Amino acid sequence: APAPEIVARGKGRTVPRPDLDGALTRVRAEAALRGKPLTEAQATALRPQLLEQLILMRLCEVRSEEADRAIARGNARRFIEGLKGKLGADGFRRLITSAGYPDETSLERDKYAEALVTAVIDREVKTTIRIPTQDVRDYYESNPDKWLTPASVRYLHLAVPHGGAVGTEADAAARKRVEGWRRELE
Repeated sequence: APAPEIVARGKGRTVPRPDLDGALTRVRAEAALRGKPLTEAQATALRPQLLEQLILMRLCEVRSEEADRAIARGNARRFIEGLKGKLGADGFRRLITSAGYPDETSLERDKYAEALVTAVIDREVKTTIRIPTQDVRDYYESNPDKWLTPASVRYLHLAVPHGGAVGTEADAAARKRVEGWRRELE
């Protein structure tokens, strides 16, 4: 069989055309499952984005360490086991077939690659970002409208507690307090 066409190459890693076509097939299948099939123009516009994703995956493969690969294997297995548990064996087979995967191994390979990207980024990027506590405090103090929401309460009935005879001074004070609360809540 002839070697597949290479659409991207760099530092010992390549992206062959079948990988790009397979990714596009899966995106089309997912869109069809949602009831919104892709037009040819949309598919053409998606190709560069899918190629970028595949290149990022290859770069992360190069940068990965054994700990990253172990994390990715575990996350991929948990994802697939979760799907199997939720959908059952038949539902799982229908899902991978409708999503354009020839078998479970292909799905596991894709989920492993996605989890590997996440693990490498977590290790190389997230661990190097340090935000000083004062910067966080300053942000929250200067932008309260972005994270504070006014308290809201829904009430169905406010009862006036009374321990003695109706009409007493304590009863009137309790009623006044409850009426104040009711006005605040409205």
